[in-house]
Amino acid sequence: MIKTSYTDIKKVAKLLDTGFLVYIHKQTAKIVAIPEFDDFMDFGDDDSEVLMAEVENHPEKYLHIKKMTSREVFNTMMDFAQEQEEMETTRKLVEELRKSNPISNFNNSIRYMGPQIRKAWIDYRDDRTNNHIRNRLWSSRETY
Repeated sequence: MIKTSYTDIKKVAKLLDTGFLVYIHKQTAKIVAIPEFDDFMDFGDDDSEVLMAEVENHPEKYLHIKKMTSREVFNTMMDFAQEQEEMETTRKLVEELRKSNPISNFNNSIRYMGPQIRKAWIDYRDDRTNNHIRNRLWSSRETY
């Protein structure tokens, strides 16, 4: 397992959420973040180019941390919906998840349900995302 702090895990989650490719150096646990959009090099970002070249030239030294898949996000949403105390909230959220564009529908419903449910969702999602990253780090238990 690559040893990282909880603060580093939260930093990785934030980077993934804001559109970065994230790698962690297996020996040092240094976080390497590279903009995910294709044309980032058009902005003359020499640092990103150097980092990308390092990762591409030595992939065995880095662990790529990926975002949760859409299936994992959907399952997180369904779990959250089913854990709500108010049956009406559960019913509404599950209903949104059964329509086309379930993730978008769920997020729109959360937005209009009030600040308490929004905060509960954000906390729940962040916790699950952090666990996803922690599990990815744990599954990388190789001898370095």
